[in-house]
Amino acid sequence: MCRSRVTSWLRLYVSLVLGMAGALTEGNRTACHYQENDVTKPCELFHKIGCQNISYSPRTCEGRCELSKMNGQPYFYLTISTLFGREGFLGVKGTDDCWKFKVGNTSDHEKHVIMDLTFFPETSLKNVRIYRDGGRCDYLYSRSFLREPSDTRHADAPTQWQRIHQPWPRSPTLQKVLLLYSRDCPQFCEVARALGQLLQSFGNLKVLDPLQQNEMEQVSENISGWLTQHLQSPDVKLVIVVSEGAMVRQNALLNNQLVHNDEPHFLDPVFTLALQQMHERPQLGNDYKRIFPVRFEDFTPSEVSLSLIVPLKCYVLQRHLGKLIAELGQCNSAAEAGYEDIRRICPQEVSQLESAIRDMKSYCDDNPHYLKDHFSVVSR
Repeated sequence: MCRSRVTSWLRLYVSLVLGMAGALTEGNRTACHYQENDVTKPCELFHKIGCQNISYSPRTCEGRCELSKMNGQPYFYLTISTLFGREGFLGVKGTDDCWKFKVGNTSDHEKHVIMDLTFFPETSLKNVRIYRDGGRCDYLYSRSFLREPSDTRHADAPTQWQRIHQPWPRSPTLQKVLLLYSRDCPQFCEVARALGQLLQSFGNLKVLDPLQQNEMEQVSENISGWLTQHLQSPDVKLVIVVSEGAMVRQNALLNNQLVHNDEPHFLDPVFTLALQQMHERPQLGNDYKRIFPVRFEDFTPSEVSLSLIVPLKCYVLQRHLGKLIAELGQCNSAAEAGYEDIRRICPQEVSQLESAIRDMKSYCDDNPHYLKDHFSVVSR
């Protein structure tokens, strides 16, 4: 996931999958995308160049490399900031082989670049170097999220996760999380609800889902008032599920259009009103400490996003589930737990989420144009 300390920095996010054969191929196009004039375009990868031919002055590039584990497989996530300009270089310490990549034809310094690629095999991440126009990213600090191998049949979850996973008393001082999502289809709603139940199963989170029966009556009495109260409260964190339907609703809102659903619900305005308030109050829409966009990679493409709302931040699920829970609960030490740790702690909730994801993916495969069948956009 990406974060930026200065809004003019060009962001680069590289997902490094270990254990896969193959290296970078000159001229290869991979799953690398950037935004230009609101259009998603592929990056051009890679052109090989000798590292000694790169002009640079030694300057540290802020970055982070994280190792996680999902479904028993290790993954590296490399986050780099302060990459200015249109071009960059990827290299390895001790070699003269660098790969040049190009992300666009304009001088826009605020492009958001997401890059997924197979990395150099047998290469230590401590030797990775990222070069940029006019400067060098020195050694990126790495952070391992993978514990020492152990017998998973008897492995215990980390003690810090055991500490936060407790039955919580219903207290107003607990961390509240407002779960917002578009009603794309019944299967999608089940995924969102299963996510809410999983988050709520942890000791210091209380999830508020306005579309759930236990909240519905109170919300319906005053939709705008209920929503404003929670959006304006600094003590409430917001989890927004990014989906194709959510993007349709946002685009309609920005273009002064209306979205009609063939199966309308009286609480459909909740999501649109939330987007509207975040658009009208940039201080809220850009609050990286409170807003947590999430995207389910099994059925939502990477180019689907919500502009104007913490645009450089997104948790890809289930890959970043542990990190999401830890940051929502302000328990940073818990980030060391992986997906399998979560499964051991609350197997029922994880199983329900995985089942809902499978059902949604199957529905998408059988109905690739379901959104157009259910949604229509008209002018006001």
